[in-house]
Amino acid sequence: MDKENQNLQKQLEKIIADADPEHLHAGIDGEYEEEVKMFLSRINDSMNEEELLDVMHGVFQQMFNLPSDDVIREKYRPVVQEYLKIISG
Repeated sequence: MDKENQNLQKQLEKIIADADPEHLHAGIDGEYEEEVKMFLSRINDSMNEEELLDVMHGVFQQMFNLPSDDVIREKYRPVVQEYLKIISG
């Protein structure tokens, strides 16, 4: 992974840790590293907010055995919105 992608990964890890959508008290560095790697591997530059939100929710469904629920899905919207701010520069 190149330096730019490593930086993006770390920024996204911090955003998720600050939001702590699964209430892990994610003060531990790297707590959401696997989820971020999975998310970044499943997205592309042409995806809009709703598509990114679907991917983010899907990652957390898989990693935490969560139901497919719109209320749960919305927990990740602030994370996706912050991600979009980062990549839009």
